[in-house]
Amino acid sequence: MQKIDTLYSQIRLDKQLERDIFERAMIGFFHLRQNQSLKDTSQITIIDYRKASNEKRFFVIDLAEKKVRIPLMWLMVKEVVFNLLRISRIFPDR
Repeated sequence: MQKIDTLYSQIRLDKQLERDIFERAMIGFFHLRQNQSLKDTSQITIIDYRKASNEKRFFVIDLAEKKVRIPLMWLMVKEVVFNLLRISRIFPDR
C-alpha cells in the first residue's frame, strides 16, 4: 500500500481522483501485471463512475512519467464542440 500512496502523491491526484478508486485500480493493475496479462504496463486508464457524467471522471495515467495524460479523444471532442459553437454563432438560424 505504501507504493500506491507514494504513486498517488507523485501523480498529484488528490484533487482529481479519490484515493480509494486509485488504490482499487492499482491493485488490479499489479495483479494483471504479475500474471503477465498486460501488453502495456506504462499506462493505466481509470474511470470513476461515482462522479456525474459532466465531471472529469476519465483518467489516463502515465505510470512511467507519473502524470495524467489528456486523451486524444477529449482533444478531438473539444475541437468538434468548439467548431459547432463557432458555426452556430456564424449561422444562428441553423
